[in-house]
Amino acid sequence: FPSHDTECHKYCHDHPEWASQHMPWHYDHHMGPNPHSNWCVTKPWFDWVFGTREYYTGTERELQDQRKREARAAVV
Repeated sequence: FPSHDTECHKYCHDHPEWASQHMPWHYDHHMGPNPHSNWCVTKPWFDWVFGTREYYTGTERELQDQRKREARAAVV
């Protein structure tokens, strides 16, 4: 497990499944539908204070997007 914020950030990029479980705000910033949200990528408090936190991980929207990606992959 990475111990420093910079290491966590890189680790999230290298291991998106880990990020979705352990740092969902960072995962949501990159994988969610709005890249202009969830700016505090190592700790979510900034987004809570300023109202820029948008949840994606574990939502119905994420499930729909996953189904679309799987359907597209099955066609190729």
